[in-house]
Amino acid sequence: MSLLKPLLDDLAEQRTFRFEEPWRLSSKALGLAVPIVRTEYGERAYLVLDEIPGGVDIRDSGEIRRLIAKSGVDKPVFIRGGVLVKGETQPRAIRFGVVVLPGEERPIEAFCVHDVRPIRTGAKMWMAGDAPVELYASLASGDQTEVWDRIRTRALTIAERVRARRAARRAGPIMEEPAMEIIREAPCYYASARYMLPTDLIAIEEALEEADRRIQDVIERFPLIKDQVGVAVLDAKGVFAMELFDHPDSWSAIAKNAGRKFAEVLAEEGDYEVFRPDKEGIAQAIRAFIEKLGACDEREVFKNKVAKTFLLKGEDVYGEYTVLEDSVIHLMAVRAEERFRPYIRMAERFFEAAPARREGRLARIARFFRRR
Repeated sequence: MSLLKPLLDDLAEQRTFRFEEPWRLSSKALGLAVPIVRTEYGERAYLVLDEIPGGVDIRDSGEIRRLIAKSGVDKPVFIRGGVLVKGETQPRAIRFGVVVLPGEERPIEAFCVHDVRPIRTGAKMWMAGDAPVELYASLASGDQTEVWDRIRTRALTIAERVRARRAARRAGPIMEEPAMEIIREAPCYYASARYMLPTDLIAIEEALEEADRRIQDVIERFPLIKDQVGVAVLDAKGVFAMELFDHPDSWSAIAKNAGRKFAEVLAEEGDYEVFRPDKEGIAQAIRAFIEKLGACDEREVFKNKVAKTFLLKGEDVYGEYTVLEDSVIHLMAVRAEERFRPYIRMAERFFEAAPARREGRLARIARFFRRR
């Protein structure tokens, strides 16, 4: 029997877990966050990387898909999937959750998130936040090219946001902003190939946060309440994502990064105050999401003496969970989307200014992504 099932049953029946009042950025917000608290929990048997800067020595192995981690603390350390690390070398995203034991040195699977930055073997690395939620399916798939393509799509999206922001201010002086450095490196509006877009994910995420004040507001105001262990994030379609720990101390250690990770969905607003949270509808949506998680196929991707991590894949959901000493300590799950639709749209944008070039070259690019 899946080790996840008892946790999902507890969530659905709210035995030791409870869903609290939903939080929204504003009355016009289209997304909301439902804090999850736990009423019963014991001592934690582990720490998370976020709360012990320097406690785990992470270095570049010299291989694009592998890092080396060595623990210097006296408890197991959990490193979440999607964590970004950087240093004087190529930045990476951790592919899935791992547990590093005290004194242990182990390889960690990772993906490059800046394809023009060279590798420096042995370079020390440190945590630099979380990958955006939309990247999780690509990390789980194990496809480096797909990861780069997702990042390029984000570069284009952020370029458009910053351009719109500047257009709104064009009556005044032109403001030089750090975000614009990213745009200068991304000739989005005249490029004829997606490869000309940048893949420096860390800089792109910083540009996004700077360009949109609402995202900054979400990060600053993201809910953190007593005994909170996680959150369910909903939009107009239902549950967008859910992240959950077994202990409040773990959640409080990562809450700021979680707020940043979910900020785009929670910052989206409509023109009018037409959406009012319905508690029963929210509860039904969460229960439906839990049922889909219970029907997922599982694949073990990490194992050591005391811990395991499994990837989850279902028809409408994907994610991962990590077990320590036969107890689930972390769950991350996201609604499955059409994974390549954004790339087709990106290709279309490239040629909107030159209709004569669309038919042949655009069709080939679109077919390429559809085949993927």
